[in-house]
Amino acid sequence: MDKKNKKLKICFIGWSDSIHVQRWVKWFAGQGHEVHLLSNSDCPVPGVTVHSLSGKRLPVKGSAEATAAKTKDGYIREFIAKIKFYYLSYLKYPLYIYRARKIIRELRPDILQAFYIGFGGYIGIFTGFHPFMICTGGADIMFFPRKFLSHRLITRYILKRADFIVHPSEESNQLAIELGAPSEKTAYQHFGVDLSLFNPEIDPQPLLDRFGLNGHPIVLSTRGLFDKYYNISGLLKAFALVVAEVPAARLILKYYSAPEINKFENLSKSLGIYDKIIWIGKSEYESMGRYYRCADVYASLSFTDSGSLSMLEAMACGATPVVSDLPNIREWIKPGWNGYLLRPDDVGGAAKAIIEVIRDREVRSLFGRRNAEIIRERADQNICYRELERITYRLLGPVSGER
Repeated sequence: MDKKNKKLKICFIGWSDSIHVQRWVKWFAGQGHEVHLLSNSDCPVPGVTVHSLSGKRLPVKGSAEATAAKTKDGYIREFIAKIKFYYLSYLKYPLYIYRARKIIRELRPDILQAFYIGFGGYIGIFTGFHPFMICTGGADIMFFPRKFLSHRLITRYILKRADFIVHPSEESNQLAIELGAPSEKTAYQHFGVDLSLFNPEIDPQPLLDRFGLNGHPIVLSTRGLFDKYYNISGLLKAFALVVAEVPAARLILKYYSAPEINKFENLSKSLGIYDKIIWIGKSEYESMGRYYRCADVYASLSFTDSGSLSMLEAMACGATPVVSDLPNIREWIKPGWNGYLLRPDDVGGAAKAIIEVIRDREVRSLFGRRNAEIIRERADQNICYRELERITYRLLGPVSGER
């Protein structure tokens, strides 16, 4: 059988509850490849065999346990659990590596892939299996190596020894090279947007009716509710200035995690905008298109980012981004042409840009068309993953796995 037509046995190391991991492994499984996911939990992924490295099981969506996690007290428990699960779990990595090596020996895959250097990379590199391909997630390249010497040293070790590394932005690709990745073994390759879920044809009316938003200009944020990376306080202060000029404006805070929700509720009350905000926690990923379609403006004043998937999904649905001026964001946004870029601390500038978009229907419509076209041309998920599949096949040439 021709190598390029051969269906592969792929072993992937990543968090099974991560939408980034789920999208990757489900796409490859959908092409007929046999995909095994090694995770620190056994959260099920349709079409993929999940192997738990820790014995931990995450709540199934829709279960009573999962519903309880959406209460305010549940968010506190969730935050504590995640600290233990994702940070203190480093103490368990020797065990994870041992179990991963054992599973890989039994599976005898064609290739080992991993998401996020701080999890999949750490574990995968010490299994000794090749070819080994890593996709970075952002903070693993752009934040932790800069802040922590230990992360910098082990990241350099991994980048020099992996067979190939892909990144969601050119900025993170260049940082990887600076950290020691051979330039011929690293590349920018975004994972793309699922255009069947995110496009301008999605009907937002059910959500507008549900939340009583008909006739209201809508600003949308989809970041986690904590300040360290996402500067939610700055966003709330900017929105307060927007409301002062456009009282009908509403802000949808659509968050996946809310460790500081009480802080932001109190801040919004002190700013007099609490009743102008719709607070919405976790929901099915497949429902996100309607939230983006509701939005006139997609807003983010994050301090850091890397190839923001949520921004690209919003663009695919025709929203106008008002976002932080970061190098990887400039790869997609041209100020005054399809969105606006501000310093994360420029609250007044962000408010001014949001108001301009809200008040100018023609600008909104023009930017929306341009953004949807950009995503169709540059970030179609099927095209992006097809390129990742081609990279995977190329790696199976001169390098072979431990069989």
